Amino acid sequence: CHNSRNIPFRNHTHYTSLIQNRQNTPQSFLAFCGTLGLGKLIVEGQEHYLGSLKQQANDPRWRTREAAAMALQYIGDHKPTFLLDICQEWKSGTWLE
Repeated sequence: CHNSRNIPFRNHTHYTSLIQNRQNTPQSFLAFCGTLGLGKLIVEGQEHYLGSLKQQANDPRWRTREAAAMALQYIGDHKPTFLLDICQEWKSGTWLE
């Protein structure tokens, strides 16, 4: 059994850059979780959140856009034909949609 406190911190610069990256902030994490949750709300019948999901798909933060894609996957897992309807509607949108 090794003691992790005795292992030298070898790549300090890498971890510092990750911490300083604005993508790794509590606010970005909150946006990610909220966006992902929109998929569940939409599946549960709260389709009025589709506009919010579409906005998040165009967010400048890649993690938020990833959460929008994951929310769409969740919708597709539970309501595949509804996801096809969404895709038809969004296909003429921005390149991020």
